[in-house]
Amino acid sequence: MDPRNASQKISSHATEGKEMRELMKLFEGYKRKFSKDHRDIKMDLPDPLDDLTVGTKVLGGELTITN
Repeated sequence: MDPRNASQKISSHATEGKEMRELMKLFEGYKRKFSKDHRDIKMDLPDPLDDLTVGTKVLGGELTITN
């Protein structure tokens, strides 16, 4: 998610754990309900991504999925 940390290989595979599995399960539920009329979705990212900021989509570890 963070292009600046490519050398650290932060990814869902590198950070596999209880928190990431819960995040992916939550995301899957949101994804199934999402439609063109759906409001933005905000999700808190687990450690080590909990302080991550990338552009306007991830601010302080909060991921925003826009329509």
